[in-house]
Amino acid sequence: MRETKSRIDFLGDRLFNQYRAGTGAAPTPFRHKLAAWLASENDDENRKLMFRLLNHMSFFGEQELTSMYRTVYSRNVMDWILSTSDIDLLHPDAPRMISEEIAETCFVAVTDSFNLGDFIRVNAIAGVSRRITFSSINPAPTAENFKADYLQGRSRLVLLEDFVGSASQVMDTVQFAAQLGAPQPKVLFSPLVICPAGDRSATSLAAQYSHLSYEPVLALPSRDFITPLLDPRSPAVFEEFRQLARTVHPKVRGSGWPHDYGPLGYRDTGALVVKYDNCPDNTLPLIHHDSSTPWSALFLRVSRE
Repeated sequence: MRETKSRIDFLGDRLFNQYRAGTGAAPTPFRHKLAAWLASENDDENRKLMFRLLNHMSFFGEQELTSMYRTVYSRNVMDWILSTSDIDLLHPDAPRMISEEIAETCFVAVTDSFNLGDFIRVNAIAGVSRRITFSSINPAPTAENFKADYLQGRSRLVLLEDFVGSASQVMDTVQFAAQLGAPQPKVLFSPLVICPAGDRSATSLAAQYSHLSYEPVLALPSRDFITPLLDPRSPAVFEEFRQLARTVHPKVRGSGWPHDYGPLGYRDTGALVVKYDNCPDNTLPLIHHDSSTPWSALFLRVSRE
């Protein structure tokens, strides 16, 4: 336990203090939020489990996401362009031909969770005059409207998202892009981080269309999730974490919570994922929800609904 405490103290100072959702003008230091979170539960053994849970959490800070912006462009997008074109890297005109393919590419954020402006600036992508977020297009476009107003004759379309859980919110957009029709652009769907359920859905969809490619930066393994049916490769303590989530959920839920998806989060994803700018609803609610029972969130989620 002492080793765990030292590790959490270190991560609290270097990483967890970056969390900014719901912090207001005067952010609360992580060590104070941790103390309040642990104090939400009266049972000593449950508090120990809550503390141990932090050892298995994936926290993506600002620098980590910025690095992923670079990776998704320099690796995923570039590999896709090269694999779906006839560019010979040994040809003296290869840099010019790659630039022409990039100019033929329309970059779109699936939802406003992905900061398309930061992505473009980090990668110094020139000539992108519009920041297109598909979920913000109102009314929802038809295929012809999207091609005329947004694609504007370009032959490539890249769909980007920062975090995908069950994929219920993004697969309709990916399928829409795959079915735009003639002239059909080549499509790449490339999320930064994706959970197992989303990975299965995206892989299955990509297999149905020869012009649709799917390439995540990081696909999280199922052994890292606390699901109703645990992966046999999961740590043994995950059984205890799952029981903990179920035991404390009435207190976590409180009364009148309209987005109560159960103790394992949205669609029972059972994620232990936190991003510095917000916590996904696929993550265990005991980590991100406040209630008047009282239960104090460790990383308070700010819902868009």
